[in-house]
Amino acid sequence: MKRLIILFIVNLLASPVFPQGISFRSASLDEALRLAGEERKLVFVDCFTTWCAPCIYMTNNVFSRKEAGDFFNKHFINVMFDMEQEEGMKLGHRYAVTSYPTYLVLAPDGEERYRVIGRYELQQFIERISRGLDEKNTLPVLEKEYASGNMTRERVIDYLVALDDARRDPPLQQIFNEQMSGATLDEKTSLAFWPLMGNPRINPHSVENARFVFDHLETFRATIGDAEIDTYLHDAYNTLLTQYLVNKKTGEDAGELVTTLRGQLAARPIPDDALRCKLDIAEALARQQFDRVVILFGENITRFSLVDFEIIMGIFNRLDRKDKALMEKVAVIPLDGITDPTFKLAMRNYINYFISSET
Repeated sequence: MKRLIILFIVNLLASPVFPQGISFRSASLDEALRLAGEERKLVFVDCFTTWCAPCIYMTNNVFSRKEAGDFFNKHFINVMFDMEQEEGMKLGHRYAVTSYPTYLVLAPDGEERYRVIGRYELQQFIERISRGLDEKNTLPVLEKEYASGNMTRERVIDYLVALDDARRDPPLQQIFNEQMSGATLDEKTSLAFWPLMGNPRINPHSVENARFVFDHLETFRATIGDAEIDTYLHDAYNTLLTQYLVNKKTGEDAGELVTTLRGQLAARPIPDDALRCKLDIAEALARQQFDRVVILFGENITRFSLVDFEIIMGIFNRLDRKDKALMEKVAVIPLDGITDPTFKLAMRNYINYFISSET
């Protein structure tokens, strides 16, 4: 029965099930390559597994869209393969596919033209895949051009974007760091450089990076736009505070983090009460004001949920369980405002465990 269900899902996914979206052919890879040659197209390959949540998201929310069909059906012979079935395993070995979802753009002769890994929204995905329409954006061409030493800054950016799309992280980080060290301020704040500067996979969120964007805020606003810069700063602040609260940032970082973010939020407020709550708690932890930590957590408990439990445990684990007066305050943290019964029960059980445990 399980095998029949899997086969049904695979057959369903491998057929053109989207009336307005991407039309996937029920064809082997060799047949798809032959058809691409006949129709003067490229081949788009969706490498998926039945258990991959991002794969399912892309199938349900991106591939089914009319805009996706308009783009992909025009330029590609589209096929999809379950990478745990025979055809998929052969393809995975041939093209070294180890992450899911992986999307390949292939020339009719089978040469890999471009690779994109991961889940994206529709326009982002089309933008990335469309780079594979131009043969000059293939990684072999870009690698050879970079090795020649004659690559322009614009082409280096193309190379780095291609490396990021393919998740080729070691060369990506090495070349990005080289480019950053030689880039001028005008280049770093340019629209062309933003896909690198503003991408936390390439340029991870840090106090230093947030400060750089903030220090040149007006320039970035003019070149990139208010909405995207506000989103970047919000995501950076949230990431840094979350890292600190779950105890992935050392105590030495706390003072600089709190001071920097407090100053930046005062100068350019971001309307997010949850973010300010995290900052208040981080500041109290950094100053070892543990009574205030408990009070702030209790006052803001409705801003948390089950998905924040790693943060909650990171906060609580800094408290001294041997401090009886403090534990008494933890015991009476108000839970009545929590509307999610599962979260309320989890919090009650966790608090009881926390105050009764010695370590």
